[in-house]
Amino acid sequence: MTYIPRQRTDDEIRQITRLKRRATFGTAMAYSTVITFIAGLALVFGGITYVSANNRKWCDIITTFTQSWDTEPPTTDSGKALAERMNELQTRLGCE
Repeated sequence: MTYIPRQRTDDEIRQITRLKRRATFGTAMAYSTVITFIAGLALVFGGITYVSANNRKWCDIITTFTQSWDTEPPTTDSGKALAERMNELQTRLGCE
């Protein structure tokens, strides 16, 4: 005996089509949300890495200034303030 499926009515076909569309749209939204989140994280970490590397370029200049002030410290008020700010900047950037 061979199984012969019954014919679906137009209402059943419309309902099945609507359910398939909902599932497809929901799945697409879920995937796009996840991909957008991952791309956002990649941009954030890439930006942090770029800024960190860019800030490290200043370390050579700052270190040169602070080393010269070790041998001959500034004598004026503005020079002392500048030396203090450069030492703070050197510490914040993690320069050696």
